[in-house]
Amino acid sequence: MRGHGSNESILCGTLERQADDLAAIIRKIPDPKGLVVLIGHSLGAQIAMMTVVRYPSLVDAMVLLDPLIQEALTAETFQKMKWKPFIRAGEFFFRFLNRWGIRRHLPKYNLRKEDERARQMILEGGEAFEAFVREFSSPWNEIVHVHIATYLRDLLEVSRPTPPVYQLNCPTLVVAAETGVFTNSQKIKKWVRHLNNGEYSVVHCVHWPLTECPVEIKETIESWMKRKFFFDGEKKEPHDK
Repeated sequence: MRGHGSNESILCGTLERQADDLAAIIRKIPDPKGLVVLIGHSLGAQIAMMTVVRYPSLVDAMVLLDPLIQEALTAETFQKMKWKPFIRAGEFFFRFLNRWGIRRHLPKYNLRKEDERARQMILEGGEAFEAFVREFSSPWNEIVHVHIATYLRDLLEVSRPTPPVYQLNCPTLVVAAETGVFTNSQKIKKWVRHLNNGEYSVVHCVHWPLTECPVEIKETIESWMKRKFFFDGEKKEPHDK
């Protein structure tokens, strides 16, 4: 995503800009006959939805992993919305500094190594699992590896109203977190009913399914893909976009 990893940018990583970036990548796919399925988690789910809204002809389906649907936020998460004016001011301040060349040199981040460490904490359970949740929920952990202006912009974007995907016919699998700390799985289930071509599933995790239950997520997505796009080993025609 724009502003993350080696993709540093002085421009704000809005949902629209992220969607435009993703669309540009999709257009470079050499095999136009293949299926284009967007899989996004949390903020990534918001970006996937915005991409489908802006470029419906480019995407065949999407999978949303614990999306931060505004209608499904927990009361505690919703209360944090009141900080948006301060977050917006903070982003403006730090982005102003960045434009003048005042910025940190971020340490290299080994995502695979950190993911393996997190999975070990999950396997240990108990206090180790609680420590995992605290660490991965902490903004202080995030800003070690992401510029503050970028992190604050991410908070603003993820708290925006959910992109209007109701009127679209894009096949959508929504996977909720059963014990979610940010969203209510039953409210997400209710939201999915309003989609033209949506399906709902739930996995036992807090908010990070790709780390907490990767095998279950893989099986859930593959099963859905086979039902939606394949029949007796033959690929079905994608939906009418």
